[in-house]
Amino acid sequence: MSHTIYYMAISPQSRLYARLQQEKAMYILMVHSFDCCFKVMSEYEEPEDADEETLEILMNGYSDVFKSKVETRQLVDDFQAEVERTQIKVAYFESSSVEIEKRLTQELNRRQSSDVAFLSSLLFGDRDFAPHWFPGVRQDLNLVSLPIVQQGARILSGIKLHSLFNVDEDAEDWNWDDPDIEDAFEGWWYARQFWYWKRLYLEAAAAREEILVGIN
Repeated sequence: MSHTIYYMAISPQSRLYARLQQEKAMYILMVHSFDCCFKVMSEYEEPEDADEETLEILMNGYSDVFKSKVETRQLVDDFQAEVERTQIKVAYFESSSVEIEKRLTQELNRRQSSDVAFLSSLLFGDRDFAPHWFPGVRQDLNLVSLPIVQQGARILSGIKLHSLFNVDEDAEDWNWDDPDIEDAFEGWWYARQFWYWKRLYLEAAAAREEILVGIN
């Protein structure tokens, strides 16, 4: 079954990071919005109907947190304001994580590198982010902690695109936003997503950020 994995680089010193750990409402709203550019309310349906439906879903699913429409709307507005104040860099694997993991594993095994042992942590996180909110169940957000982010940046900086995909050696410098790349070579879909993911790790490590991992 296909799925999308979202990777969100965020500073552990940010106020949003702390509030996700300390306030259950913030955590729930993050889980409900990370796959929609952190927008809790729909931007594509009839606004009033969609907003009402969203509020009811939150209140019915988490009645201990969202007790009334007025309070829930205030919490949503607070969450959106907090997100806007926070720099969050995002990359994702859309129906591609299995293929990319396979290619990375093959390349690291070809090098006889022990770094292959870190792949699962880089892809899915090395720990739960806030297990205290919903103990005993599968967590919606995992965390790649700072030491693993830095280890991942070290590993990925040594893996060039042409060692995984059928591209030229200068592919690291291509404009991967260019739509002309699409269908230009076999595996472009995987290569583009890998390039953005690798860049996220390098930038997060340089900024001493951690990475939240969410699966949709």
